[in-house]
Amino acid sequence: MKLALRSAIRLTADLLFPPRCVHCGSDGNLFCQACESESTRLRPGEVCRRCALPFGQAGQAARAAQGTCEACFLDPPALDRAIAAYAFDHAVHDAITAFKYNDIRALATRLGRLLAEALPDPARGSVDVLVPVPMSRSRLRVRGYNQSELLARQVSHIASLPLETGLLVRRRDSGPQANAQSHSERAANMAGAFEVAGGAPGGVSGRRVLLIDDVMTTGATLNACARALKESGAEWVGALTLAREL
Repeated sequence: MKLALRSAIRLTADLLFPPRCVHCGSDGNLFCQACESESTRLRPGEVCRRCALPFGQAGQAARAAQGTCEACFLDPPALDRAIAAYAFDHAVHDAITAFKYNDIRALATRLGRLLAEALPDPARGSVDVLVPVPMSRSRLRVRGYNQSELLARQVSHIASLPLETGLLVRRRDSGPQANAQSHSERAANMAGAFEVAGGAPGGVSGRRVLLIDDVMTTGATLNACARALKESGAEWVGALTLAREL
């Protein structure tokens, strides 16, 4: 009932008032071209292939031959590849916050396109399936939608890649990651939180899986997903996110 009421209110508001950019307030688009252009892009070759952090930041020394930072070279994460479109600041921060917490689901179209554009052509050709990072049932009931799934549907459509929303499931509600302060706390919080669904169509054995999420903070959630997929036989697991917290 609450979800239906919210949808009706949102539809009425869209009819009465033109969309405004969630960052600058200009008319015409929920996330305008000007704000998108001013956002900090994270370009391949300038960031680590395994954690998506820029080389030279936070002690990330580049190893040119591997394309990884020193930290990922010495202690490889479960993710084989991490791609983030933007730094999680300013306009992108406001867009994701509005999309995720303010029930502005219409942003999925615009943000999903920006996410798909960040996926290099060679990567598109090597991915077998897209998998959104799942939410717990309790949080899904409260929010009414999984923002990662909405983004994944857009990427699937634009990049012509298959999407499986029920392949990975959340075993338990670990609580908001924002409550965990350090990288080690976040990793411990996510340990064993995900598993591959029994009887999932196609399974994951021998497949190359690309996880879809809105923001990569420390990478604890995405790496926990990657470990679960690899334990079930996935050959390769990457992640594509709209933003990376630096």
